[in-house]
Amino acid sequence: MMPRTGMIAIVSMAAALSACGRLSSPPIPAPRLWHLASPMLASHPRPGDSSESGGLIVLDSTTFRPVLASRGRGMATFTSYQGTRYHPDAVRAIAEEPAVLDSFSRIAAVNAGSAGGGLLLDFQELSPSDLPRFVELVRAIGTAARARSLSPFGIIVPAGDTLSYPAALLARVADVIVVRLGTEHRPGTAPGPLTTPDFIRRQLGSRVIGLGATRLAAEFPLYGYIWSRGGSARIITYAEANELILREGGSFRRDPASQFITAEGRDGWTIWLPDARTIQSLITAAQSRGVNTIALTGMPGSDPAVAGLPVRR
Repeated sequence: MMPRTGMIAIVSMAAALSACGRLSSPPIPAPRLWHLASPMLASHPRPGDSSESGGLIVLDSTTFRPVLASRGRGMATFTSYQGTRYHPDAVRAIAEEPAVLDSFSRIAAVNAGSAGGGLLLDFQELSPSDLPRFVELVRAIGTAARARSLSPFGIIVPAGDTLSYPAALLARVADVIVVRLGTEHRPGTAPGPLTTPDFIRRQLGSRVIGLGATRLAAEFPLYGYIWSRGGSARIITYAEANELILREGGSFRRDPASQFITAEGRDGWTIWLPDARTIQSLITAAQSRGVNTIALTGMPGSDPAVAGLPVRR
């Protein structure tokens, strides 16, 4: 049997090595940030708005052609959002015609830009029955994008919908899956934060298990919503909200759980909105699941301090 003093020495050495390991653990790196154009904001730009956001390509719901809506830097977004809603029927019409997929995909890739940027598909509100044709559509666009050195190529998927947008299957035809996480409160729900750290950890955690964190990105909005007394809601930017609060002589308060800022007006409206501190909290929640690529949408009119967040290029 080992002498008691020897056992104490071994235990002490193990504790010291463990402490050294903890002390030498590498810090969490600054996130890689993508600034994406928001199709919801593109329909009503504010005078003087400028942004470093990526370009925006819209699937015209009448002609079924990809149309360049705006140029930008970095990641481009190809969306089926037009007017005030997504158009899944237009996506289905394209996906059901294999003969036109090749030319359609090449036009989309040309509109996305030249080498040096990537391309994300934003085709929301599809159903599980659309999945086989949707995969072929994604495959065709991805092939055309890679031929033009557009990288990475990815898909924006709604949080929670793993039937219509299964990450593991879509990752076979895309480099990255971007999980849209700003939908916890939105038009059609009661007022509240657009997302919370608990929601983020839960939604990312379920997809990390099947795919791995390095193939995932988290998308957060830089805008918020204003709900009327009657319950209807519309998008409001940080700049617009501050102008409104200034006219009302009110002030924001910070919600401790979500870190969103919120305010109520004399006419019965309620605002929930992120600022730079909110975004930093949401990024930390994503990083707790190992996801270190963050997509921010709606840069025009957002909190100017967001531009100063630490990033990794």
